Amino acid sequence: MYSTYLLVISNFMLLLPTNQTFIEHPIEFVLPRVFQIGTYEEEYEKLVVKYELGLLEVSNNDLKGAFEKLNSMYEEMHAHAEYVGMDIDGVRVWLHFFWNKDGTIAYLGYHLRPNSRNIDLKQFEVFLLSFIQVYRFPLLHEQPYSLYTSTSFPPYYKKNTAHSQAAK
Repeated sequence: MYSTYLLVISNFMLLLPTNQTFIEHPIEFVLPRVFQIGTYEEEYEKLVVKYELGLLEVSNNDLKGAFEKLNSMYEEMHAHAEYVGMDIDGVRVWLHFFWNKDGTIAYLGYHLRPNSRNIDLKQFEVFLLSFIQVYRFPLLHEQPYSLYTSTSFPPYYKKNTAHSQAAK
């Protein structure tokens, strides 16, 4: 039986089936697909072990290629936020991505950095969940992989590129 929640972010309505919010795994834990780092500590530790392979290793140590893919994803996140009407400019956040073999995001842990703009965390979680439900990272691998990183919005790389082009 499916139950659905109706959530509203600004002028955007999002229907979230509750069965997609939590995923059960054979390693016997239940974890929301998007969670604040520091909660669900035992499950998080198991997840880190399961997704031990890092993005750089999966990218065959191609730092530039991994960086470009990551920045492209941040730009997609920012565009998705604009699309759903969520203002994330000024948000600075630590993110822990857990990707499936096919590049879909299985889980996403987050924690706002101390110098971040304050935002409603529940709305931010809904935004992140809506993003991971539609985004596929452009890197396939025979094993799941992860990355713990930090970013700010709008994406720094995008801001720098726009600034460099304006200076020319």
